[in-house]
Amino acid sequence: MLTYKSYVKILFFILIGLIISAIFYAYYFTKNYPLPITGRISFDAKITFIKEHIDRNKVDTIIVGSSIGLNNVQGAVLEAASQKCQSVLNLSVYEATPTQIEQILELTNIFPHLKRIIYSAQYSDFGYAGRLQDYDPTFIKAYLSDTLTLKEKVSFYFHS
Repeated sequence: MLTYKSYVKILFFILIGLIISAIFYAYYFTKNYPLPITGRISFDAKITFIKEHIDRNKVDTIIVGSSIGLNNVQGAVLEAASQKCQSVLNLSVYEATPTQIEQILELTNIFPHLKRIIYSAQYSDFGYAGRLQDYDPTFIKAYLSDTLTLKEKVSFYFHS
């Protein structure tokens, strides 16, 4: 027969187990998957890649546009062939429209040595004027600059 005390203990251990599981899963998720910052997996993966692998102080050229239109534009080839471009960053987004590129360009001020922006577009990019949903450039800048507070990080990780 289950007494009140043992019932509360079991319930308490179950709840603690669920909370610990949620914390471990959130940690695992943040280390192994791109965090859903914008709701577009390819752009989220790019943001995560920039945070983890790109020195923002070295970037002097950014390529923006629709990733479909940028199939033959390669940053590494541009760096090697150009006398002016030293560090090229591709910020293209799948099926990006001009209004979405305008939103993405709000991130340019986190690259202190940026000198050039190359915008590659194709006719189909101008089909509609949709905007990126769930796009918060202030949050993305703080995320890339690693200036989020602990509370903001924990909240973001658990929201993810």
